Amino acid sequence: MGDKYVKTDNLQYIDEETERQIRKYKVAQGDIIISVAGTLGKLNIITADIDGVNLTENCDRFTNFKGIQPEYLYYVLSSDLIQDQIEASKTQNGQPKLALERIRNFQIPLPYEYGQTQIIKVLSKVDHRIHLEILTLFELLNARSSIMQQLFI
Repeated sequence: MGDKYVKTDNLQYIDEETERQIRKYKVAQGDIIISVAGTLGKLNIITADIDGVNLTENCDRFTNFKGIQPEYLYYVLSSDLIQDQIEASKTQNGQPKLALERIRNFQIPLPYEYGQTQIIKVLSKVDHRIHLEILTLFELLNARSSIMQQLFI
């Protein structure tokens, strides 16, 4: 899983027999997937380029949204408000798990569509800025490493 979208550089493929057995576990563009085993609560939005792929058993999906924009739901589920609820509701056995039924009981703040759109705009701009700053950080780290190599040869 990526930060907001699924990383597509390391997808794994299954054989036809396995695909037939799990054909109900396909995702569609706009679905939100959530990790429910191991690292709990990690979220991604499904993009057009991976529409129709199969979902691993360690994830569940949110789909067929009514009255809520997928990207807004992504941000709400990523918030401390929900992530704290996820942490509090995980099972306490060997590998932590999260039941989808517990997620359905979470209280989700739901503004009207205009409010959702405004929140998405603001948080998308913040995400974009963070991405640019991370790129700058990596460039600076690479420059530092290069300078240090030259200084201490």
